[in-house]
Amino acid sequence: MVKRHIAIILILALLLTGSGCASMLEKEYLVISEYEDNSTDEQEDSRGGINDYYSLKREIVALVENHEEYGQLKFNNYSGNVSDDLSKACWDVKANTALGAYSIDYISYDLSQIVSYYEADIYITYKRSREEVEAIVNVSSISMARECIEEAMAAYEGYLCIKMTTIINNTDTIRQNVQDLYYANPLKFAVLPEMQVSMYPDNGIEKIFEFSFDYSFEPEELTAMKDKLIMTVSDYALGIDGDSPQYQVIGISSLLADECQYIPELSDDTESQNGEKNLGNTAYGALVEKTADSEGMAMAFLALCMAEEIECRVVRGRMDNIEHVWNMVRLGDHFYHVDVSQIKSRGMEDSILLSDEKLWGNYWWDKAAYPSCEGDLNYYEIMAAQQ
Repeated sequence: MVKRHIAIILILALLLTGSGCASMLEKEYLVISEYEDNSTDEQEDSRGGINDYYSLKREIVALVENHEEYGQLKFNNYSGNVSDDLSKACWDVKANTALGAYSIDYISYDLSQIVSYYEADIYITYKRSREEVEAIVNVSSISMARECIEEAMAAYEGYLCIKMTTIINNTDTIRQNVQDLYYANPLKFAVLPEMQVSMYPDNGIEKIFEFSFDYSFEPEELTAMKDKLIMTVSDYALGIDGDSPQYQVIGISSLLADECQYIPELSDDTESQNGEKNLGNTAYGALVEKTADSEGMAMAFLALCMAEEIECRVVRGRMDNIEHVWNMVRLGDHFYHVDVSQIKSRGMEDSILLSDEKLWGNYWWDKAAYPSCEGDLNYYEIMAAQQ
């Protein structure tokens, strides 16, 4: 009996002890819950913080992309020297990224150590406004860049900024692309503008190209000039006879030789009698004002060939060791040289429908940049066949 009472007492003691442990565990559980919540927050901060050079640079680039003048960066478990990498990243973003090189004046920072982590206050001063940055046109290829430039020039805009990924590493290549657009279509642009091209940065494959165009005329004047040129070309084209492209080329050449006065020394810096900038190096000067240098006559010849749907291009080279411009025209399977500026001095037979062999010597051009002219046409034979 005594043993039974002792057993009951022991069981009650154990039950009471168990109840006390349960109460203690409940209190500990509440404490652990709060601890786990704080731990989770710290882990999230750690994941969101900067822990290597690439994430550091990415955060600074993000500030620049948003045109932020101030930003605070937190470093957690950083794998490297924070101070050295921060200095390097600020310089790298400013000097070696397209947007940084284009828009940033300077970057400064304050670095602080707070117990177990670092914080950096970033200060950015810009040399470009937010509006200028937002006006940058992003393109994915050089062909798209050419389209943007062509549209800007056709609308006589004074400024254009393009961002693209490209292996082009100099402004001369871009400048040549702009000139090629002009020399390919004299009816689209009244004049070739004076152009300034800047590239940001000097290295890397992501670039920003900044263009400034000076046309020397107001947009309204240029639009009126282009309309007048198109009408003049249409009128002249109606008077060009001939059933064959060969004879049409002869007709265009004869027309220009008769209608336009060739002045070799004319330059785009020369002013006409009324004080306006001379247009002698343009198709407008040759066809409307009827005075032009070799470039103006070559551009006029191209415009008339385009009206007759004859393939033609402008050639820039040298004649008698002086800068000179003429044309190549395609008839059938062959290209031929045509220099309408020399018809009055040399005659038709020695100025048009010539092969490389006949032209080489007095003339020089970059043969790699233009097609070979190997055809054999005779001016007198064409004229005889037409009669």
